[in-house]
Amino acid sequence: MTSINEIISAYCLGKGAEIGGGGNRYLPKAIQIDKFIKDNPDSSTYADIQADACSIPLDNNSLDFIFSAHCLEHISNPIGALVEWKRINRDGGYVVLVLPHYKRMFDRDRKTTTLAHCIADYQNPVDPDYSHNEEITQGWYSKGVTEEEIQIWEKSYGFGPLNFEARVKHGVIHYHVWTQNEIVELMQYINMNIVYVNEYCDRPDSFIVVGRKERKE
Repeated sequence: MTSINEIISAYCLGKGAEIGGGGNRYLPKAIQIDKFIKDNPDSSTYADIQADACSIPLDNNSLDFIFSAHCLEHISNPIGALVEWKRINRDGGYVVLVLPHYKRMFDRDRKTTTLAHCIADYQNPVDPDYSHNEEITQGWYSKGVTEEEIQIWEKSYGFGPLNFEARVKHGVIHYHVWTQNEIVELMQYINMNIVYVNEYCDRPDSFIVVGRKERKE
């Protein structure tokens, strides 16, 4: 079983950033970039740079790698984020993604997000984005929401699971769901070379995709 730390040792060398690490960081010595600081139980307690993942105040080609675990699904415009991460990565640098496989978590009853859907989100970005609420509700709560679920959410986050205004505001939402295949398509769409794919790793709900920014001759 491939470990995430093995992937980090292979591809996360030099100066890099971890984006959206929240409370479960893998690279504490990397530049920590996060949008939500002390915002909810899952958010980061600090960040070196507090910024939206689609607009990071770093120079072009300034990093050797980007590492991100369980963050991209929380971004309504994933292509916009990946384009930005590619921009701040040097030629030949890596983007390492650890993401939840929708079939191995609570998203299992949703449909995978297509490349066409992500392109539409990229070409017509909306902020705040409530356009995914109906699909999320149908997938997560097709059988209704139990009183127990409501109480758990209210105790943990201070709002209920169907309060999408609060969920969007605090980033407690999976806009998109994928397998490794859809992420490979996304990376290829922005002209990243795929160097590693694994449907499984030592984080049971996750898969890994590593892309490399093309090196200019």
